[in-house]
Amino acid sequence: MTASYEMRDGVAVLTMDNPPVNSLGLANRRFIAEAVRRAEADAAVFAIVLAGRGRAFCGGADIREFNRPEATTAPELVDVIAQVEACEKPVVAAIHGVVMGGGLELAMGCHYRIAETGTQVALPEVRIGILPGATGTQRLPRLIGLEPALNMIVTGDTVLAETLFALPGQRLFDRLVPATAPLDVVAAAIVFAGEIARVRPLPRSRELRVDHPDATGYLHFARQAVAASSKHCPAPLRCLDCVAQSVRLPFDAAVAFEREAVTELVWTPQSAALRYAFFSERAAKKAAGPGDAVIVERMLARCREAARQLMAQGVDARAIDRAMREFGFAPALGVSTAESPAAAPSRPIDDDQIVHRLMRAMVDEGTRLIGEGVAAHASHIDCMFVATEGFPRWRGGPMYYGARAGICELPGDEVSNPGV
Repeated sequence: MTASYEMRDGVAVLTMDNPPVNSLGLANRRFIAEAVRRAEADAAVFAIVLAGRGRAFCGGADIREFNRPEATTAPELVDVIAQVEACEKPVVAAIHGVVMGGGLELAMGCHYRIAETGTQVALPEVRIGILPGATGTQRLPRLIGLEPALNMIVTGDTVLAETLFALPGQRLFDRLVPATAPLDVVAAAIVFAGEIARVRPLPRSRELRVDHPDATGYLHFARQAVAASSKHCPAPLRCLDCVAQSVRLPFDAAVAFEREAVTELVWTPQSAALRYAFFSERAAKKAAGPGDAVIVERMLARCREAARQLMAQGVDARAIDRAMREFGFAPALGVSTAESPAAAPSRPIDDDQIVHRLMRAMVDEGTRLIGEGVAAHASHIDCMFVATEGFPRWRGGPMYYGARAGICELPGDEVSNPGV
């Protein structure tokens, strides 16, 4: 990492440089903390501009540190953000390209934000089964309003900076710089810093109120909608719980609530599966794909065969279909009620047993495909089934599910380490 600290006309320009998207790994967090401390102590500095080199301001957490000690080594991101916000000199974020996750939380901790048009803005943590855990659920509602903030946080959707800039009463972006303007966003931020250098008190997002004409009614309605669309995943509702605290609790108490919620979510099986799916997609980009259709067909054929075996024992096809739909994966099994024997099952069988039988058949075939070299690794199989066959993402994939459910043992460590 070659981050830089430069002086330009009394403005300290701190430039993150951690390719490809200036993620907030330990080295980058230390750089920001030390550079802000240095600028604050320098009498020649009247303002600070925080920027990112390359194609992004900051894309958020460094995925290379997931599940490693560096992720929680001081300074943690929430402490860096608190330091930036507490700075007695104005800190201006010069934002371009991408500002997501922890990168957006960092920007919201700055006193001012200048954004280039076309910048992609998001808090996507819900998509890996967690929530913005560095004050994002509290700052975004204060800066763009309760409803648009909740929508962004619960869906994880990406929004363009100019769309957010157009929101009535928004305070997320103080100025928008056209991507085609003569001055780039950093130069524009330096000019802006000169304009507001002596304005006091410094605007801090933690001090803003969240105003809504009927917050209680809106949150009740939103809870019903979120619950209906995410019954298998706890993260969206916990996102809503945290955003709701922005209108109920003082900032520090709400942030403590947020921290407790994200810690709880990190340990859920759904988050583990979603994070695995995320890494699997990255690993799958490195795997050859000519045999993908063969992999899918062979595994589904074994699934269909297992369904027919159950029917031969007297299990109704409708019971099989119901069990798989409830599980979240209902492939076309090619069986019908007309094929179901009239006789009662030879022994009682519940939905969990049906799922176990069908999934065992699929996973056994997947293990065989890996052994034959047809599939590169378990994550390759899982990525395909999640992306193209409708396997529930929150279950990780058939091989991941099989290993976690004790259906099989996989060769090597493909499930716990998908090879990113």
